[in-house]
Amino acid sequence: MSTPLQTRWTAGEVLGVGRFRAFLTVYVLDVAADAMWLVTVGWVAAGAPNSIYTGVVLAAGSIPHVFFLFRGGLRADRIGSGALLRRTMPVRLALLLLWAAIATSTVGTWRLLAVLAVTFAIGAVAGYHDPAMLKYPTELLPREGRASALKVERLSTRFAQAAGAFAGGWLLGTGGVSAASLVGAGLLVTTVVILARLARQPGKTTVATAAEDSSIGQGLGYVRRHRILRWTITSQGIVNLISAAAIMAILPLKARHAGWDASAYGGSFGAYGIGITLGTAGTLRLTRLSTRAGLLIGLGGAVISSGAVVAIGFANTQMLTSISALIMGLSIGPVGPMLGGFTREEVPDTLIGRVMSVVSAVTGGIEPIGALIVGGVAAIVTIDQTAQILGGLSTAACAACLVAVWRNSREAVAQETSD
Repeated sequence: MSTPLQTRWTAGEVLGVGRFRAFLTVYVLDVAADAMWLVTVGWVAAGAPNSIYTGVVLAAGSIPHVFFLFRGGLRADRIGSGALLRRTMPVRLALLLLWAAIATSTVGTWRLLAVLAVTFAIGAVAGYHDPAMLKYPTELLPREGRASALKVERLSTRFAQAAGAFAGGWLLGTGGVSAASLVGAGLLVTTVVILARLARQPGKTTVATAAEDSSIGQGLGYVRRHRILRWTITSQGIVNLISAAAIMAILPLKARHAGWDASAYGGSFGAYGIGITLGTAGTLRLTRLSTRAGLLIGLGGAVISSGAVVAIGFANTQMLTSISALIMGLSIGPVGPMLGGFTREEVPDTLIGRVMSVVSAVTGGIEPIGALIVGGVAAIVTIDQTAQILGGLSTAACAACLVAVWRNSREAVAQETSD
């Protein structure tokens, strides 16, 4: 079902590869800049005339993101992830600077429309950027190191997410949108420089995908037919949808309605980041865990994290809200490393870019749709009731995926034993 336990690399062995360390630096800075931007766009959108428009602004990038993800995965398979990242990163930098200029220099309805347009463009670029970022480590490491590499990546980027959120909230409170955006842009400038240097270092040569295996739909078809991946990736999509909705829409709207300031929202966002960092750190010692056990831990975390969104709906103070966000982060921490690590080990090299585009589509790609759903539901009921309803539905759906994987993985283990 995956790489044998005795051949998997440890985190230390993975970090011993210099080119991977350079990539990891790029990934950390990219995520920190993205977290700063997310905090600022969430705060700007939460100031819209009504919650429906808030959801529309936050979901603006999801349609182009999902549309281009599969093309991005195919492109990464064909030309290599490093080459693709060297094209997308400068564009991300330019769009972030443009967004900052618009958000701080225009007023009224035109300001919101302009922010909407730039967010749409950022989503389109992310469609190419995200699959390349997820695939790049597979071009730097052998299959035995890929699962542990994902744990190292997640731990590092969780910390970056928390730091970026705290910094973004603080910069919002002290220097406004322009301060947070400019600092984020500075981080992206550094990534552009590192990627250029990484391209000049000797390493594995990327081979273009064979013509008979060049369909965009190959990745989706592989996932659909796989009896484990179709459930794990579905669960990842659901839990990422609800957690993003909580971070991007529920928490800022709850803060606005309760009369809390931007630093309170940044604090709850940061608490989530701290939780997800600690939850991910715990997976580093699980290298020798059986594949099935790792899958069940990841899916169990998805169930608990969804339940924490329900708790956010019942929280009536800033402290309780932050604690609920912390629990949400702690439990979602193992989801990506355990389920995503299985994906990297299981998928053939010629399909990794496209399968990762499927993962991106159902995780980051559809995340903003959660904000749109929150905006629509919050227009009918209170924001607390919205959290309770959506969190409850997510908990039930993730539990169903857990049961399906528990059954299918047991059958897979029995079949391997008989063979």
